[in-house]
Amino acid sequence: MKKYALYDTYETETEPGELLCTSDDYAEIVKAAKLRSAETDGECELNVMERVERK
Repeated sequence: MKKYALYDTYETETEPGELLCTSDDYAEIVKAAKLRSAETDGECELNVMERVERK
């Protein structure tokens, strides 16, 4: 399981939205977010979720 997950919740019916990318590298998440924004002409609502490890 990856540490970060990027979702787009713009006009979606599912929770937490459309999964766009998962990665352990935050820079990769940022790159995917920029790409999605460019592809949709900014018509997106992007959310990053971070997995929290339980002890």
